[in-house]
Amino acid sequence: MAVAVVVDVDGDPVAGAGAVEVLDAHTAATVWWRASGHLLERLLDGSPVVLRQFEDGPAAARRQDRVRALARALPLYAAWGAPDAIAGRVLDLAGSSAPAQSMEVR
Repeated sequence: MAVAVVVDVDGDPVAGAGAVEVLDAHTAATVWWRASGHLLERLLDGSPVVLRQFEDGPAAARRQDRVRALARALPLYAAWGAPDAIAGRVLDLAGSSAPAQSMEVR
């Protein structure tokens, strides 16, 4: 993975050049936590079964440990502005990033 970016698109194409910042570790962990929880809320094959019902306390603690490890290992950026400006900023970030290294999250 070259770069991770949370994107907030302003629908106005003249919204400006866009802005990018590195999120602090707490905010990054919170964003990754929400994203991982979103996957647990997905329905299985259109059935009413939600994966979260299978996550007990120890499983949630393991997920939290992995989310924190990910937040420490991979900087998370926030980008906002007009779509074209954000796309350009993300491409700049990806191009300027060091080659992605294999990351093992335990």
